Amino acid sequence: MSLGATDSQQISMFHFEYGTMSNDAVNAQIDDYTQRLGKPSSDSNVRNGGTEVHRLAWADSATTFELIYQTGATETVASASLFDNSLARPAH
Repeated sequence: MSLGATDSQQISMFHFEYGTMSNDAVNAQIDDYTQRLGKPSSDSNVRNGGTEVHRLAWADSATTFELIYQTGATETVASASLFDNSLARPAH
């Protein structure tokens, strides 16, 4: 877990590393968040060399929640971030 802060020490971002997840666990996690939060406001897949990055985000006027899955040749590593939209912006 890590936190992002502004120069004035206001917490702007909370980041959590889930670690390596199976394909079934990834799909279950996406289904769970979609059931709880509704359809993602953005859903993208980008290939960078041998890694595919799948990024889903749910946003409202105050916050953005992102799930990020980085899949290489043998494993998928998952993380999540929650941003205060008035203090921080997700990196895309």
